[in-house]
Amino acid sequence: MTEPRTVRVVLADDHPLYRLGLRAVLSTINGLEVAGEASTVAEALTAVARLSPDLVIADISMPAPSGLEIVRRLRPAGRVRVLFVSMHRDRELCDQALSLGAHGYVVKEDAGIEIRAAVAAAMRDEVYVSTVLRTETLKGAPRETLTDREREVVRLIARGNTSTDIASALGISTRTAETHRANLMRKLELHNTAAVVRWAVEHGLE
Repeated sequence: MTEPRTVRVVLADDHPLYRLGLRAVLSTINGLEVAGEASTVAEALTAVARLSPDLVIADISMPAPSGLEIVRRLRPAGRVRVLFVSMHRDRELCDQALSLGAHGYVVKEDAGIEIRAAVAAAMRDEVYVSTVLRTETLKGAPRETLTDREREVVRLIARGNTSTDIASALGISTRTAETHRANLMRKLELHNTAAVVRWAVEHGLE
């Protein structure tokens, strides 16, 4: 039986003590290895080029440029997943990170509890958002509810399906699938597929 491949991680945070603490937490995850560390974006990008990790876990608030530059530089190539750990309990910043292609956003104060789930989600190529931010989103969720069929469509969009795929899965026409997509986006005031995916993750519909 083939052994599971070790997940290699680069930690990027300008606070050595925080990196030390996070490394200690990550050391309890079976099949994960912290391959390198960095205190700046430049160092992180150099470490990625040298070590070819599977995942970068980075702070956003590092010395200029911000940690967001890591995902801007790495995601177009699609090779390395990026998970942000931030002191900022900020939905707009979280949305910005996810829209750039990050696989997750964990609030630092909850990282000790949530980092394991966040890493697992990222390695499944899914998006993880800190519980506290998901809860705040649910409290402020749009009042207009989706139909059961629209919720099915949201789930399928979140899993990467096109309108043609959705039509096939639900036994409807592509035009009907596109109509459901347009209606749910109008109701939720979402303007692109990435926003639908974020909404699905935050509302447990992924």
